[in-house]
Amino acid sequence: YQGTSFPVQGYSLDLAVTDLTGDTEIEWNQLAEYTFTVQNNGSRPSVAAYYDRIFLSTDATYDANDLQMGSYRIDGIGAGGSYTNTKNVRIPYGYTGDYYILVVTDATGENPDSNHDNNVMALPVSISTIPVPDLEVSEVTIVTEYPACGQPIRVSYKVTNVGDGPTYGTYIDRAVYSRNTFNAGTQFANITRSDTLQP
Repeated sequence: YQGTSFPVQGYSLDLAVTDLTGDTEIEWNQLAEYTFTVQNNGSRPSVAAYYDRIFLSTDATYDANDLQMGSYRIDGIGAGGSYTNTKNVRIPYGYTGDYYILVVTDATGENPDSNHDNNVMALPVSISTIPVPDLEVSEVTIVTEYPACGQPIRVSYKVTNVGDGPTYGTYIDRAVYSRNTFNAGTQFANITRSDTLQP
């Protein structure tokens, strides 16, 4: 018999980052805001939940050396669908100069994407330093005289910020006992602090 030819329509998924805007002049420890749009250019929906991620990179290409700063679960996207998200990420200390903010959709490859070339979009940014704190401990005093084994002791100490900038976020003061001044010793107290210590 003679067969009849007919066209076969292919179905594909194609996730693409189509827009990325946000802060481009940023400082250490700044909470920077970025808005990005992801579109499914394909004719089939996603088959699994996936993660969009924000990275800090030295170039516009995504690789394993990039610093992840945010990860956001997406439950799914329909054929031809799109969404826009606005996220905040904190710029870490120690990065100065010209960098790129990268947004990577389906960063862990949960879906059979037909085109991975458009899964990443880069935004050039410039990072500058800010005055940083420098905490100095002084006036350490054992208030409890001649403590016995197992007896609680009271320790008094003073912390001064001798740096040029204030402290940020949460940090921990730890007390340890040691036979000398250069070994870590054994920790016996923690104090979590979230107050801002000015210079």
